[in-house]
Formats: sequence, C-alpha cells, structure tokens
Amino acid sequence: MTSRKFMTLILLLLVSHHVQADIEFDDFEVNVLDDDLDVGDKLEIRLKFEEPDETDSVEAEIEVTLDDETIFLDEDYAISFVEDEDKTITIRSTDFPGPDLEHDVFNGNLLGYECGEYEITVMVSGRDIEDDLEDGESIIIGEDDDPLNFTISPEVPGMNEKITVRVLDDDGDEVDDALVKVTWIDDRVGDTDGVWDSEDDDWTDDTDRHGEVDFRIDDEFAKDAWGRFQVDVYGDGYCLTRGYFNISKQELYVTVPDAPVEPGTDFLICVTDENEENIYRAEVRVTGPGHSKTYDTHHDGCVGLNINTLGEYGFTVSKPGYEDAEGLAFSIGAPPTTTLAPTITSPPTTTVKPVDQVPQDMGKLIIVADKREYSTGDEIVITVLDGGGMHVPQVSIIVTPSDISGRTDSLGSLKFKLSDPGNYRVSAEKEGFNPAHESLTVLGSPVAIPGEDAGDTSASGAGSTYGLLDALGSGSIGWIVGLIIVVGILAVVLSKYF
Repeated sequence: MTSRKFMTLILLLLVSHHVQADIEFDDFEVNVLDDDLDVGDKLEIRLKFEEPDETDSVEAEIEVTLDDETIFLDEDYAISFVEDEDKTITIRSTDFPGPDLEHDVFNGNLLGYECGEYEITVMVSGRDIEDDLEDGESIIIGEDDDPLNFTISPEVPGMNEKITVRVLDDDGDEVDDALVKVTWIDDRVGDTDGVWDSEDDDWTDDTDRHGEVDFRIDDEFAKDAWGRFQVDVYGDGYCLTRGYFNISKQELYVTVPDAPVEPGTDFLICVTDENEENIYRAEVRVTGPGHSKTYDTHHDGCVGLNINTLGEYGFTVSKPGYEDAEGLAFSIGAPPTTTLAPTITSPPTTTVKPVDQVPQDMGKLIIVADKREYSTGDEIVITVLDGGGMHVPQVSIIVTPSDISGRTDSLGSLKFKLSDPGNYRVSAEKEGFNPAHESLTVLGSPVAIPGEDAGDTSASGAGSTYGLLDALGSGSIGWIVGLIIVVGILAVVLSKYF
C-alpha cells in the first residue's frame, strides 16, 4: 500500500509540472539610458518585464541588434521572476558581444564611433515564456561630434615601403592624437571573406603633431601580409572615418639561360623584383630527369646549379608576399655542332673544290673550298636534331615562299630542290618541341672564290671561278653550309646548294 501511494505521488508531481503554464507579462519595454551618445560613450540598455504571472527562474535567449547588426547574443540568460513584481535587467556595451556571439562588432569594429541615428531592438524568447517579446528605441551617436578626413600615401602602397596616414579635420587642419587603426581583414585567420572579424590582426597608433602616423606592413603585420586592409580614423570628439587599401603580391622576375646548358657546366638562376632588387632566400624548386631539389637564392638573388643529366628541367620560384613564378624551364643538352653537306652546286660551272670546315663559335665559321666538279639541280637536305644531338623523325617542315612541305624521315632528314633563286624560310615544328626556323638563300649567279686556284678556267672556257660567301652572306670566305641553328630544343641542320 505504501509503495503504491508513493508512485502515485511521483506521477502527480510530474503531470503537474508538465502542464504548468508559461510565464506571461503585462508588458515588455526596452529603454536606453542615454539615447544621445557622444562617440565612444558606453551604451546601456534596460529591459523591463512588467508583472509576471508566475514566480520562476528561466533561461531566456536575448538578442540585441543595432539596425540590422547583432551586437549582443546570450542564448541562456538566467532571469528570476517573482509573481506580480516588475523585473528590470541592464545590458551594457561592456557586456558585448555576449557568450554566443562570435565577434564584438560594437566595440571591436568601432560602431560606437560611427556617427548617425540607429534603431536598437531587443528580442527575448524562451520555452518558459508565453510569447516572444520584442521592443526597441532609437539612439543617436555623435550628433555634436566632428567628422575626420584622411589620406594614404603612396596611393598604391607596397608591402615593403613606408605608408603614411595623414589626418585632417573638416577645415583641412592636421589633427594630432587622433587614433588610426589598421586591420588586416584578409589575414587568413577567422573569417576570410574580406570583411572585418574579431580575429583579424590589427595595429593602432595616434597621430603626431603633424597629424600623421607612419608604418610598414612587413613590420607591423607579416612579411607575407597581402590582401585587403581596413583603415579606421577616430578619437574623442571625432566621428569614425573608414577606408581601405590593398597590398598586392609582387611579381618575381627570373633569369635563366635560354640556350641548352652543357652537362657539368655551372650556370645561374637569378631572381629580382620589379625594381631589379635581388630577392634573397627565394625558393627555387627544380625537377627533371632523376632530379628533384629545392634551392634558396643567396644575397645576390642567384642560385648556382651544375647538372650532368641531359633533358628538360622545370622549376618554380616562390617567396612569401610574391606571386609564384611557375612554368619555367631550362634544358641540359649537348654542345652545339655544325654539319656540312659534301658538295655545293651553282649554275653553270665545272669548277670543282672539296669542302672542309673548322667549327668555331656559332656564327664564326671558317670554310675552305678546294676545286671539285659540281652541277646544277642537286638536292637540299634538311636534317633535324634535338638538343642532345639526336635525329628527330616526323618533324613537320614548311619552306616559304614555296609549295614545299613534308615530314622528316626516320633519320630526321627531308630532301627537296629549289629551282628559283631567292631567300627562303624553313620552319620545323613538332608537338613537345619548341619550333625552329632558318633562312636559306639560293644564288643564281657565280660568286668568286679566293685562293690559289682562283684563276682556274671552267670547262666552258669562261675563265670564271665559283665558291662560298662568308657567314654573314658577304665577302669571299664562303657561304654557311649546313649550320645547325639551335632554337629551344630543336636544331635545324641546313645543307644548302647553290
């Protein structure tokens, strides 16, 4: 019997608590202690609950907005009510933003210094409150305070240079002791959407007697602090003025050998900025055949390399605060060579000279011709080599101006004839290679050859001798024959007949 009565009592208590009505109020009012604030003044908001119909303690959600901006939020604000006794609570700006609002917009983003008229709205809700409660009041901030103006120089500031903010009043006079707050709103901490949040890095200083503050981004923030910055200028008796500037990543300028580098030869990769200043400790990441290594540039902005393996190498240069320089390349290849065809033909003659050549630096060939019989109509041979001296098949060859085109054979060669004298352009292209081009001149008249046999007569009895021009197409040393021209990683060997 006793056990049954005890269980019944428990059930009655539970049912009684479950059906208990939520608290109702005769009225709910919001009042601002001072609705005409000077800039920077403390804001106090009073919430009055009139004559609650129950005695109880509740946890209510209280949200305060300034116009459309939430400035306070507490989802579990504890309030104790006594039946028929008015309840007043006060929320101050020193309590902002509350435990459930991430960013203190009012204090942190200086809304208390933004002059203007605003609507304060308070919303109270909770499961133990009968209806959602809402009320509001207008306030004015800084009605009697003065605006400020400021300039930033240079207009497009850089990360590594002095930036000056100059503050002026409405009459154009310098303002000392004004506060200048610079916030890196793209600091990649917290929200990174280009607007202010409480986790953004900031720096504040007051103006000197000239109304100026000086700073450097790389000193006050970080050496890679690029992106959007917010500038706030304010102070006692002065309304907030806000502006923005951007710090862009600087470009890296890289120099690297254009021509293939001989295996085992020292060479440099050098990095500068747009002002041709050397970039120290730029990271150079090099990858290629059997090679993957990272280097740091020295004080001269350069890094020295020495690679023995033939092939193409890609590299990327990076440094905090700079745009990465990507898609760069150099090649390690065999040293340039020169190939000559065994004969040259020029109409009409029976003069004969064998051809020898002594390879020199590119463009400085010496050609010696001995007599040997030749005749018109012989072939022109194009041979295509890669940077390592290997023959390249299936290269597209186009000769202009003419209708001659074709592809190189398995030996990297293509043969053709040109019947008309003139200047021609030979182009070689293949996917995966940089294109190469070479000029070709077909001469239709005899050219004198110097030497001990210069007076020999031809079979026709004309008494003329024939031979080669020098490497520049003038003089009487001889014409370039079969010179390899290396462009990128294709080398075109031209055997020219005249």
